[in-house]
Amino acid sequence: MNDTNVLAAAASLFHAWTFEKFIPLCTLIGMAGLFVWVIFSAQKREDFDASEFLRDDKGKLSWGRLGAFVCLMTMTWVVFVRTLNDKLSIEELALYAVTWSGSLILLQAIEAWKGSKAP
Repeated sequence: MNDTNVLAAAASLFHAWTFEKFIPLCTLIGMAGLFVWVIFSAQKREDFDASEFLRDDKGKLSWGRLGAFVCLMTMTWVVFVRTLNDKLSIEELALYAVTWSGSLILLQAIEAWKGSKAP
């Protein structure tokens, strides 16, 4: 591979890198960094244990809970990026709201309807 091809490839890569790609990437990195910083800052307190977020009702570590945190962060990032690009539809926003705020309410309603105690 000669120097001309390398320079042409580098130039095309540089021109493909726009703010429309840079801002969402920085946002995702910032969200992940802020989440880690908050958890580590709170972990310094004696009355806080970050591992409780990742434990199920039996006190066992849960891959599902970790997955839920990753999904929440990813979906929040997607909603943010789609909002920046003016492509967010009302259906997507409603799905986001129902998924992350309405699911616990729905679970409690189902438990109440079945006659058992809600978590």
